[in-house]
Amino acid sequence: MKTFITIAAAALATALTTGFATAAFAEPRVEASTTVSYAGLDLASPAGQAQLARRIHSAAYRVCSVSNGSSLADKVDEMHCRAKAIADAQVHVAALTPPVFASR
Repeated sequence: MKTFITIAAAALATALTTGFATAAFAEPRVEASTTVSYAGLDLASPAGQAQLARRIHSAAYRVCSVSNGSSLADKVDEMHCRAKAIADAQVHVAALTPPVFASR
């Protein structure tokens, strides 16, 4: 049984901070990924789902961090990378968790 989710992220390259940037001057994207385990978690419970969400957020922060992220462009790139990585992982999580039906 598969007990992990792979989070892939394209860490966006920083553009020139002079106010204008062209594709010719932008650095290439760096592809990175990490694996998030959900082994031992009860994904049918809110506590298990919350723990997995924390693991996914932590992994997204690790994989999307820019080592020299001192510029505003770096910070924006990291934010977009994290949002996309988390959204992509949530698609995988939705396929794993059973649907919840409201009781009447």
